[in-house]
Parts: sequence; C-alpha cells; structure tokens
Amino acid sequence: MKCLNVAAFLLSLTISLTSNSQDFELKLRSGDYKITEASFETWSNEEVFNDHFLRIVVFQNIPTEAEKEKLATAGIELLDYLPRNAFYASISTNVDWNVVHNAKVSLVKPEFKQSELLRDNNYPHWTLFGTNEIELIGFYFDPFTKEDATNLLNNIGGSVLQQDDYQKIMHVRLPLSQINALYAIPGFYYFETLPDDPQPENLLGRTNHRSNTLATEYSGGISYTGNGVKVMMQDDGFIGPHIDYTGRIDQSDCNGCSTSINDTHGDHVSGTIMGAGNLDPEYRGMAHGVDLKVYNSSDANFGLFPGLFDNEDVVITSKSYSNGCNAGYTNLPRLLDQQVHDRPQLMHVFSAGNSGGDNCGYGAGAGWGNVTGGHKVGKNVIAVGNLTHTDNLSGSSSRGPAEDGRIKPDICAVGSSVTSTGPENIYFTISGTSMSCPGVSGTIAQLYEAYRDLNGGANPDAALIKSTLLNTAEDLGNPGPDFRYGWGRINARQAYEGISNNQYIQGTISQGGSNNHTISVPAGVSELRIMTYWTDFEGSTSAALALVNDLNMVVTDPNSIVFNPWVLDPTPNATALNAPAVQGIDNINNMEQVTISDPATGTYSIDIDGFAVPQGPQNYYVVYYFVMDGVTVTYPIGGEGISGGTIVRWDASEGTTDFDLEYTLDDGGSWSPIGTANADSRYYSWNVPSAVSGLAKVRVTRGGSTDESDAVFSVINTPNGLQFDWVCPDSAKFSWNSVSGATAYEVSMLGIKYMDSLTTTSATEVVLPLPSTNDGWFSVRALGPDNARGERAIAIQKPANEFGCLWSAPVAGFSVDCPEAGTGHCFDIIDESVNTDGSSAFTWYFPGGTPSTSTDPAPTVCYNSAGDYDVIMVVDNGNGIDSIYSTGALTVLPTKTLPYLDGFESYANFLNLDEWSVNSIGNSSSFVITTQAALSGSKSAMLLNANQQPGSIDELISGPIDLSSLSSSDIMTLSFRYAFRKKQSNNNDFLRVSVRSGCEENWVVRKTMFGDLLSTLTEPQSWYPSTEDDWTTVHMTNITNNYFTGDFRMKFEFENDGGNNFFLDDINLYQGSPSDELVALNELGDIEAVSVFPVPATEELNVSFDLNATELTTVTVLDITGKTLQMVTIKAQSGKNLAVLDISTLSSGVYFINVKTGSSSIQKRFIVQ
Repeated sequence: MKCLNVAAFLLSLTISLTSNSQDFELKLRSGDYKITEASFETWSNEEVFNDHFLRIVVFQNIPTEAEKEKLATAGIELLDYLPRNAFYASISTNVDWNVVHNAKVSLVKPEFKQSELLRDNNYPHWTLFGTNEIELIGFYFDPFTKEDATNLLNNIGGSVLQQDDYQKIMHVRLPLSQINALYAIPGFYYFETLPDDPQPENLLGRTNHRSNTLATEYSGGISYTGNGVKVMMQDDGFIGPHIDYTGRIDQSDCNGCSTSINDTHGDHVSGTIMGAGNLDPEYRGMAHGVDLKVYNSSDANFGLFPGLFDNEDVVITSKSYSNGCNAGYTNLPRLLDQQVHDRPQLMHVFSAGNSGGDNCGYGAGAGWGNVTGGHKVGKNVIAVGNLTHTDNLSGSSSRGPAEDGRIKPDICAVGSSVTSTGPENIYFTISGTSMSCPGVSGTIAQLYEAYRDLNGGANPDAALIKSTLLNTAEDLGNPGPDFRYGWGRINARQAYEGISNNQYIQGTISQGGSNNHTISVPAGVSELRIMTYWTDFEGSTSAALALVNDLNMVVTDPNSIVFNPWVLDPTPNATALNAPAVQGIDNINNMEQVTISDPATGTYSIDIDGFAVPQGPQNYYVVYYFVMDGVTVTYPIGGEGISGGTIVRWDASEGTTDFDLEYTLDDGGSWSPIGTANADSRYYSWNVPSAVSGLAKVRVTRGGSTDESDAVFSVINTPNGLQFDWVCPDSAKFSWNSVSGATAYEVSMLGIKYMDSLTTTSATEVVLPLPSTNDGWFSVRALGPDNARGERAIAIQKPANEFGCLWSAPVAGFSVDCPEAGTGHCFDIIDESVNTDGSSAFTWYFPGGTPSTSTDPAPTVCYNSAGDYDVIMVVDNGNGIDSIYSTGALTVLPTKTLPYLDGFESYANFLNLDEWSVNSIGNSSSFVITTQAALSGSKSAMLLNANQQPGSIDELISGPIDLSSLSSSDIMTLSFRYAFRKKQSNNNDFLRVSVRSGCEENWVVRKTMFGDLLSTLTEPQSWYPSTEDDWTTVHMTNITNNYFTGDFRMKFEFENDGGNNFFLDDINLYQGSPSDELVALNELGDIEAVSVFPVPATEELNVSFDLNATELTTVTVLDITGKTLQMVTIKAQSGKNLAVLDISTLSSGVYFINVKTGSSSIQKRFIVQ
C-alpha cells in the first residue's frame, strides 16, 4: 500500500502552519487537548471513503463565510464546529492545502471520540447486552456509509443495528473487548452510550401563569385558547376516556401505547395542556382549544417531529419524561436543536426533572446539575422547573446548570399539587415537573394563536416566543437568572403584551460583524428588560461546549452608561452555583439579558457583536419589555363566576410598600376591604362573601398606584345535588338543589367539543326530551340579579337505560358485591331494577343458600359449600311484574383453612386453578410451575424474569383462605421461601407482598423488598437455584386481626428492573410465632405429630407420626431436586407409629422425608452428616 505524504511539500507552501508558536486547543467532552505538533499526516486507503477522509482543522481565527467557500473549493468542507475555533472537516484526496493559513490539522484520534462515560470505562447497564456485548451510538459524516461501517465492524465481531441518516448516527453492537478497535475505525468521529429508558418524571396554574388573561370570560376581552394549534404529547399511553378531551384528540398514531388503567401520567399531562373543563370548569387546562396528538414516550418518536411539522402543522411538542440525569449534550439535544434550527417555528417543551436533591456528577455535590435527560439541555428547547401555586420552588425540581455550564432550567411553572384529568372521567392530584411542563406547553399554544391572529395566520418563530417568555418571566430566587428558577415564573400576560406591542427586533449577523439597534424608553418604566436570543446551530456531541455561534450584546443608555448582560458562574461548587448573577461577557448561552432598574427616559443603543459565528449567518431576536410603575390585577379580571374561597392575583413592579385589597359588589359604588399583602406578594387568599351579585370587582392598591378588574364578575354559589330522577323511553327528569339568591338556572349538555347551553328555567328541575339510550353529560349553573352568572356545576352523565318510569312495567336486574368468593364470605345482592321505587315489592330465591328466600330489596346470602349457585329475582311495581333467573350468578370457591402450606406440588400449571391465579402487566411472561428448582419437594413457582423488560410487573394471587377461626388476640405468621439473583449490581427489582380481607377490598402492601434487600448476589446468565443456600426464608407477623376473615387473599407481586429469575416455594400460613420448620400442611388430613430424629443423622433416621386410623402409609426419602432415593410402605396403625430407615449410603447434605397416606401427606427436612 502506498501512502501520500503531504507534510514535506506543505512545509514550503504554508510555513505559518508549523512555525506559529501559538498552541491550538480543542475543548472536547473527553477533555481539553492542545494541538502542538505539525500534523499534516499521511492518510491511508483504509480511511478514505469516496475519495474523502476526516480530520479536525484548528484555526487561529474563525473563517469568514467567504473563506469557508474558498476552503470548500480547495476540497476542505468544514462540518461541525468545535470550541475553540475548530471544525471537523471532510477533506478530498485532491485537496489544495495552499488555501490553509494559520491553522493546524489533526487526526480524529480515538481518545477524541469518547464521551465522559466511555473515557472512564463506565458502561451503564442499559447499554450492555448479555455478558460481553455493548451497544453504542456512533456519529459519522458523509460519505461514510452503512455498508462501509458494516464491513469494518465485521472485522471486530460487530454489526450495525440501525441508521438515522438525518442525524448521521448508527447504532452499533460489538463485543466489549473490541471497544478500542471500534474507536480506531476512521469513519466514525464520536461515540456515546444509549440513553436511559424514559421514566415518568387547573385553576391555580391558569391564574399563576396568567394564562387566564389570554382567555378572558367577559364581553370584549381577548380569547386565545390555543384554537387551531396542534400539540404533540409524548407520554405513557392512550389517554381517556374523559369528556374534557371531546373532539380534540388524535391517538391514531399512538403505536405500542399502553392501555392500562394504571398508566395515568399522560391523562394528567394532557388535561393541563388542553382540558376543556367540561366535567368541572375549575380544572380546565391552559389552552382548551388545542388539538392534541398523542404518542408514546419512546425516544424514537423524536425523529417524527419534522414530518409532523411539515405535514400536519404540529408546532409544539411536550414531553414530561426523563432519560438519565445530567446526561450532557448527546445525540438527542443535538437532534432537537437541529430540528428547531431547520424549522424555526417548531417549539420543544420538556420537564426539567424531579431529581433536585440528587448528585448526578456535575461536581458540586447533591442539589446541582441534575436535569434529567440530554434532550432537556438542548439550546433551542425549553426545560421547565416546578413551582407551588405561591411561587415556591419544589425541593424535587431539578437544578442546573447543564453539563457545560449553560442555564437550565429555562423557566418555571406550577407543578406542585396540580389537579388534572384522569381516565374514566376523573380528576386527580399529583406533583412534579411533569405537571409544570404541560402548563408551559399549553400557555405557549395560546401565544401561538395570538401571534397568528396578529400576523395574518403566520406561525411565530420559536425563538421569538421563547425569548419573550424568558424576558417577561416573573423573576424569582436570586435577581436575574439562576440555576434553580432559570429566568423565573412564566407570565403569559406580559409575554402577550411584548408580542402584541411588537417589542422585538429581528437581525442577522455573520462572523466578525456588528449590528446596532435602538429603542425608545417612555416615562414611568420601573424596569427595562432587553434580551438577545438566537436559535443556535446544532452543536457537536464531542465538543465540551454546546454553543456554536456566540453573539455578544451591550446596551448603552441615553447617558452613555454601558450595560453588559447577566452571567452566572458555573464553577462546580455550591457557593458559586448559588451566587447571584453579575454583569459580564457570556460565551456559553444562546441568550443574553440586560435589565436596568428605573431607566432614564430616552433612546437606548443595543450593539450586537458576531464574536464567533462559525456556522453563519446567524438570525437573532432582540426582545424588550417595560415593567411599568403600578399594579395590574390578573385574577379575577371579569366574567368569572366565583363562590367560596379563591386567590386574588396581580402583577406589580418592585417596591417596598404593602398592597391593600378591596372588593365591590355594585361595580365600584362602594368598596369593602379584603386585606393587606406584603410588598413581595403577588397573591392573596380571599374568602368570598356569601352575597349574590353580578357586579363584583376586586381592586389592588399600592401607594398612588391602583388597578381593578377589567370587567365585573359574579358572586353566586354553584348548584349541587345533580341527578336524574327518572329516565323513560322518550324523556328524562334532571334536577338539582336550589341556590340561595338564584333567579334562574342554565342547563347545558356536552356538544361536539364543549358544554353547550340547552335551556333556562326558574325551577330546580327540567324534563329533557331525550331518548332513554342517550348517555350525554349534563350540567347546570345558577343565574342571579344584575346578570350574575355562576360557574357550572360538575357535570354528570345521564344513564343510558330506562329507570324510575313508574308508569311502565319494571325490568328486573341485580348485581353482587363479589361474583366469586370463599365459603367464609356472605354475598351482598344489589338491586339494579328499572322503574322501581320504595313501594315496589321484591321476592328473592337462593337455592342452597341461607336464607333460601327473602323479600328485602337488598338481601345478604351465605353458602357453606363450594359451587355455582343460581339466583331468582321477582319484582312488582304495581304496573307490572318482571323476573330474572340467573344461572350460576354466584360462585363459592374452595376455601383453605389454617394451618396452610402450599409448595405447588399438586399443580401442573396455574391454568384454571381455584387455589392460584396469575396476572402479568406490560409483558408476556407470568409465573409458572417449574420442576427445575425447588426447596422442598420437586416443584416451585418461577418467574422467568431474566428475559423480561424493566418495568414489567407479575402477580401470583392466592384463592380464598378462611382465617375466621382466629381470635383478635392471636398472632398469625405468613412464611415463604424465595430464590433470586440480580444480573447486575445496580438492578433494583421489587418484591411486594400484599393482603386483603375480602374479594371486594383493596390490596394492602405488607412487605416490600428491593435492590440489595432482595439479593446482593449477581449472575449475568439465566439462573436457577441449585442448593438450599440459594433460598431465603421470610417471616411476616404484621397481618393484623382485621384480616382474620373468611375470605382472606394474598398476592406476591414482582417488578422487574433487569434482574434474574425469581422463585417462590413453601408458602406457609399458621397461627403462632415464626418457625423455620414447615408448619402443618393444609393437606395434613389424618397425619399428625410428624417428627424426624436424630438431626443431624448419620446411620439411621427415625420417623415418628400419628394416624387417625389404620392405613397403608408410604415413607419416602427425597433429595433436594425431588428425586426419590428410598421408599418403604408400611401398614400404619391408628395412633403413634415409628419407621426406622437405613440412611448409611446417603452423602452429607439436605434431604426430605415424605409421609403419605391415601388422602394426606406431610414433608419434613433433615440433614445427613
């Protein structure tokens, strides 16, 4: 092979390349490197692909656009930027090096290609496969192809699993022993580990975000609900059903989404974004006009964003899931930054994470640098922190900075104790940045609609929306930006003002350029805020700093005073990270803000410097906002219907004087005090008076500044007691309780998307002309004097069946509390007949039950024996008689009694058993009977956990057991034996043991074991226990007397986190304190008082037992695998018996003795020494 050496002739052509004494420096993820040697090295045929090879070119100064064009013409195409002043370059083998001056060319060395984890040989378990393989993400440049990679990887036993040509990445898998050979492959320039699996990381929110000010409820006010804006939400699965989503969700592309009722995270998130409040107006989301597309949480969906934007007009994405902690600038943020750069109107919103107290390796200890996931630290995305509704930062909210020191989170919103939608038309309350992220996503949707309305339907640039949100945020924490709150709490009102008043300037700048802009500041401004923001070019994943294009801003006031932007100190120690921002030069963030308190009136000069623009030209926005002296009431502002307690909110400039709050019920004719709030407060809890008024307002005053609600609102209670009294074939009666002071009521029904008004009545009931099959949702609101209009009541659903229609014949029907239960359970029968009332007559027949007949409308019946039982019901309402004969309506299961022991010896599998049932959540495996491992006997229950996905949950549930023989003072023990190994030391599998006192009761966890508590031992291969030492015995004595019922159940639940197989054996329930011996089998029958001696035994073993009657009895010796070693059959007598066995041929170890009659058996363990 012949190599071309260019170093010699280049020395004479470009002597400055090697004679320059300046050290050239690379700042990469794997470390800082000085390029000091003359490095125009030879290239080999092996590193040439389609006549090109890869190098790093380090310049003394960043090339201008014109210089870059000359380099390209000479065969040097500059690719990704690297700090400082360096580029990856694709170089033609016909390169003309004469155009290169004041630069050095370096190989892309193996050590350059490694992330921090790979540099430190730290391989997370999710990137490892089997015992010796690793999967990595490799970054490449054209013209390197998948075919090239496949050929080179074959030489080291590796392969290409998938390719993403848009991102220029390949997923490669290879033996871990060949990882250094992988780094040497010339077509790749960087490698990183796989991301961790995604994890799931309202009126109070609407008003705190000032979202309500963009969707007012009074005549003439603005109404931006996100109508026509499409949002993509990634979460845990299908959402709903819930009437708050009616007509505005698309789940057709939610491939692989969970349908489990337990997966409620996405339901809650979606309600915060776009819930209509149809069920309960108090829990309406931020943007109740948004159309939502629902996807699962897979990181693979990140690649769908461009297509959704291009083809379906999705402009906002929202995801509240993590993938690791302080993951750094990986391929995911690079991809998202690239998407926004290529599609400037696309906005990505993420939760910052719930790891606020964690130490994720930033270097400052716990509490810093713990944003959960690489995608959240993108430059062009928004990461959201978690606040309470009183603007306090949640302790769990993840803190910045990003790995390279940039400001994160970007902004904060309410995420603590947020009530939002759940499946099956419920609301529930949870906390986390998962809840604050959708609050911001929905508010952004309102701003998109507002911008479209103001700009002929055009979408805004995400850069304009993001910069305006940051610049107008309510400053919290330290003055200026900080690493806890970011730029503060979102304020939709101020953001809308900035956009609607055109308080922004667009510009473009190239390397070395400078631009000047001016703005006029009026009188009465308390604070001037100016921010320059640019959608940065996607960074290189191998670079130590993500910022590519670096713009610098300075502001000069009318008095020629110069102001630099706020900067933070990212030094990895808690003191520096918690220090307030200072004015300085920012070279790591793609936004810079100047704030000036009490600015002088006049013209301000804003200078933008293209300090380093290697990937130009760069578009940017300068946004500005005037915080005016004074007060602005933000809730209630008019049109609301309020009763009980609420929170008054307002915005105001900084000051030291307290606020006085008042209210009026006659549109300002007279005012009454509410209270006084301190100077730092922007909210006040108000107990609304019980009077009725349609002319209410609130007023907030500080010194000479005052503001009141923009329009009147209503004070009147909300109706309650909504119900349907009867449903007939052609009509239904809807009624509610009266409201004091109400003059009328407005009845509404769910329409295509929202609750629509049906009729108004002065009564507290209305007969609606609806067919009995209609199952719509209905609500009512109170109306009062002076056009008072209260809030809608919580909606109810009309039954879709006929009932209470007493002029029609009855329709018999019933249900039971538990269709299947043990013999210790008495069944409650529930009347569900149609067209009956308290005067109707009922007759029941219960063959085999006690009682056998009843005339009670809701009887209780008990059964002494297992079996299926019929129920006959006859009902007479005076206008007709109907009956129903239900065959097998009740099932009484065989019920075990104490003492109870099950070693699974009697079963071939768990199919159709009364004694056990299995349930598998989120996977295809379940508990099975195995003969490959057992502690006693030859069988155990096994979960093939080694082959399951993390997060899989498997349950083994017992049939009924009668504990009613126990007294309240008795002690009961549940003992069981299990065997388990981890596959890796950081596996955190869970075992939970739950109990319940009856079939209709909730499960209650009584034992939890996980991580090292479950096992500290590891085995990477699929594992089976082989010795007694592999088994662990657990005794539980916390099953209290409230569970001493006739229908007790127990459940063993195992949750996978990557561990090995799991085994259960010898589940033992008995009265008394814990015993390491198996206590009285549930199959004990006529065998009693079994004992073996001596222990340990050597030559002979004595087996003593009592029988209730003379019977042939088999005594068997078994080894720990269940193999029969010796068997004798004797005619045992009623009373005490003794069998003497010769065990002299047995080796030392653990064995079992089994005593068995025709109907019973019992087993004991013994040791041979």
